[in-house]
Amino acid sequence: KKVPLYGIDWLSPLLLAAALLSLDYVFSYGQVSDWLNSNKIQAAFLGFILPALLFVQRQLVVKRPFIDLAILKRKNVKGSIFFIFLVGIFFATSGIQSAFTNILKYDSVTNAALNMFPILGSVVGGVLCYLWFKKSQALKPLVIMGFISYITYHVILYFLFSPVIEPAYMIVPGILKGLGMTLLYISIGIYAAQGLTMATMLSSSTFLILFRSFIGPAFFGALYANQLYEGVRVHSTEI
Repeated sequence: KKVPLYGIDWLSPLLLAAALLSLDYVFSYGQVSDWLNSNKIQAAFLGFILPALLFVQRQLVVKRPFIDLAILKRKNVKGSIFFIFLVGIFFATSGIQSAFTNILKYDSVTNAALNMFPILGSVVGGVLCYLWFKKSQALKPLVIMGFISYITYHVILYFLFSPVIEPAYMIVPGILKGLGMTLLYISIGIYAAQGLTMATMLSSSTFLILFRSFIGPAFFGALYANQLYEGVRVHSTEI
């Protein structure tokens, strides 16, 4: 069914954008500005709370809401949002390999070659999911394998830290990274879509995208940055 332009709730996406941009400012500059001790961070936090409350209130009263909040009553949608939020733990560390290879002074050609291996891992993950769903509809094992792949990727990188290391040692972590990403995307996406219509699936997808691409990485990125800063400060004091 076509919806005329005057039937679209234009104010809701503006409120959502204002809230998310303010939240992003808090996460990005909180450490630099000393969090809520800063007037700018306080204002940004208020700039998140007020538009967010107005956005929620508007979705509950307008005839055609921008996002159907009733979708959050579904157990599978809430579970999917939680899992995709946890995936932000790994997305927030995406710069580790880049920092690692910069320290090792790899040239641009080597870095480009290493960045191809996550693609190989994604292909392997896609094939694995195809073969899996031909025999089983269970999603929990795929989610577990996805998280294990990502965790193993980080563990291997941790033990690889060394002044000198051959690029070949970075191949397996790269494949595991792509494998974990694909397994989690597919399994969480299918779990979120169970029992939904096309209309409600759009609202569900919006929440997943927000938590996967924005809220999760921003939150855990700020958490990592804060811990890194504290670690540098403590060790610098000890030295």
